[in-house]
Amino acid sequence: MEYLTIFEMIDQANKRIKQLGGVEMRGGKRKGAGRKPRQTARKQVNLRLEPEMKDKLDRICEAEEISQTEIVTRWVDAHEL
Repeated sequence: MEYLTIFEMIDQANKRIKQLGGVEMRGGKRKGAGRKPRQTARKQVNLRLEPEMKDKLDRICEAEEISQTEIVTRWVDAHEL
């Protein structure tokens, strides 16, 4: 008895589907697929913190159940000039 890997089984299935006039079961572009773009693009910010500050930031985010992006956004919004 011959055992096939999952990839070999998919290849065989794709060959059979092609023979029957169908479409292969592989990835690729599909209309409407993928993550939808944001209305406004974000900019990346890199910064360095002392290990204690990074740990504190992680604990705050976990306690508040928010992301680091959200906590920085709130801080900046609270300090308008």
